Amino acid sequence: MQSDNITCVQRARFFFYYLEKQDIIMRDPCAKSVRYYKDNLTDRLERVAQMMEILSDLHYDWAITAKKDFILFETTTLDFNIALEKLKQNNFTDDEFVLKVEYDRKWGLL
Repeated sequence: MQSDNITCVQRARFFFYYLEKQDIIMRDPCAKSVRYYKDNLTDRLERVAQMMEILSDLHYDWAITAKKDFILFETTTLDFNIALEKLKQNNFTDDEFVLKVEYDRKWGLL
């Protein structure tokens, strides 16, 4: 068997949620809390846009899907460790996105 044969395909999926879980429910629906909610949402969406730009500049082969609650970046052609390192270099933390990595067997035994 050749050592350069690829036996599995890595699928990296980055989920960028618009809202963090604690922000979904406003406890006190007054004008002040609505403005506070607006400011938090604006800041969060700016952070999501920055992460999207970083990943798009890093790699060209992303499948990008917009959903109701999140944006999904998905690729099988980039090692997720490279993307993680790039996000960390730009001061993003692990709690600002959700990363799911799946491995699909291509052929042979793992």
